[in-house]
Amino acid sequence: MTSNNNQRIEAVRLTTPVGTAKWPNLVSVDPHESYGGDYSVQLLLDKESAEAQEFVARIEQLRDEMHVQMQANMGRTNPWNTPHFPVSDDLDQDGEESGNFNVRLKSKGSYERGGQTIERKINFYDASGQKIENPAQAFGGEVPMGSRIAAAIQVAPYQSGANFGVTLRIEAIQVIELGGSNAPASAEACGFAVHDGGFAAPAAPTFSENDTPEEAPF
Repeated sequence: MTSNNNQRIEAVRLTTPVGTAKWPNLVSVDPHESYGGDYSVQLLLDKESAEAQEFVARIEQLRDEMHVQMQANMGRTNPWNTPHFPVSDDLDQDGEESGNFNVRLKSKGSYERGGQTIERKINFYDASGQKIENPAQAFGGEVPMGSRIAAAIQVAPYQSGANFGVTLRIEAIQVIELGGSNAPASAEACGFAVHDGGFAAPAAPTFSENDTPEEAPF
């Protein structure tokens, strides 16, 4: 970002610890009404992890240093509103703290250059470090919620009116382990009750290992 006196605050590159992907839009953007949309993910990091604590402390340090530098660049004597911090306590479906940091990562899906719109794509790598050439095919469309991932990011400052903060731009994603469906795994987990006398699903057919394909009861 460039200030009034053309002194640029350079973004800082970091790599996140491995965490859990919540609400990922990484292969395709989350559309926005006023521009193309953002790639985004909420990265959940265990608050008890020393690595996660050090990472969050580093983000906070960079935010504070960039805040001071931005004020000096602009000759500003009065502070902005409380600087935005893209890390918070994660909350579960009941609004209770989950025990994780919620680190919000995002990048615009396109940008303008020379009067043209340039589409941006995120690079993906597997657990061995090999580049994934067709992520949509590899992931079945999108990185599944609950996947274990790490991200290469840029910590960059922004200022808008009375607001200052840092944003964590996504450059690349390493997928360590694919998650499954985010749907509850049982009727009980869904909160469904038992209703006697209603529809009962038929039992699945069974056959022994000695059945031939022609004899198998279908």
